[in-house]
Amino acid sequence: MANMFQRVASWLANEIVTKSLARAPWFQRFAQTTHKHVTRMSEEGSKRAAELEKSEFAAQLKTTMDTHSKRASTFGNSFMRNLKENYKKLEEEGRRLQEEDAKRRAK
Repeated sequence: MANMFQRVASWLANEIVTKSLARAPWFQRFAQTTHKHVTRMSEEGSKRAAELEKSEFAAQLKTTMDTHSKRASTFGNSFMRNLKENYKKLEEEGRRLQEEDAKRRAK
């Protein structure tokens, strides 16, 4: 029952606050100004992004990223191959040591 009362009170307060703000001229000016600023900043950001995409810097950055991506991939593949080889060697060495230990214990 208390939960239902809290819901009703919350809804009622929300309605009053929302309607009061919607009618307030200062809040309407604030909302309108904020909307204008956000719209202007969004448009300006889109223009700057388009300019950056067309710039020589972007082309150089893409080339550099492609080069480093290929190098990183080559390094990763080589690292994994070496890791697997060394793991196999360690497994073989472990087996050999276990066999030697078993032979010593058998004597």
